[in-house]
Amino acid sequence: MKKKLIFLSTLIGTILGGGALSVSANSSQYKPFVPKKLGIIKDSNVIKYNSVNWGWYDSVYQKKYFTSKKSTTFIYNKNSRTMIIRYVNTNKHNSKVKFNYMKLVFSHGRKNPTISYYYKLNNHKFKFINSVKYHLKNSGNY
Repeated sequence: MKKKLIFLSTLIGTILGGGALSVSANSSQYKPFVPKKLGIIKDSNVIKYNSVNWGWYDSVYQKKYFTSKKSTTFIYNKNSRTMIIRYVNTNKHNSKVKFNYMKLVFSHGRKNPTISYYYKLNNHKFKFINSVKYHLKNSGNY
């Protein structure tokens, strides 16, 4: 009887109070992206890269699809230290897809993070670009 009562009270508490539902709803909201929020770069070293994806991204995709504008938004997951940046798709040929995505995976510390960059263009999967070790003056609150 006590187990059923505890189960019902937790179930009613999560439904009425929001409980676990509000955490997932708040974590899926995108916020405006400000590049200065990550910190000021003092020095950087490229650790690992994919030459094909990095070449295409650097020469074509970055200027065309991944330029920072007012409509650029991001979401950050503290547990996995992953930031997904959402850019509005300007490609008129593929109008079904509204957004292009850039995924940043943070590892190591906050003052000297290693960031792995991935991009997703249209309906394709995330493609690895490179991993960069940064030395920051002021680490931001990402």
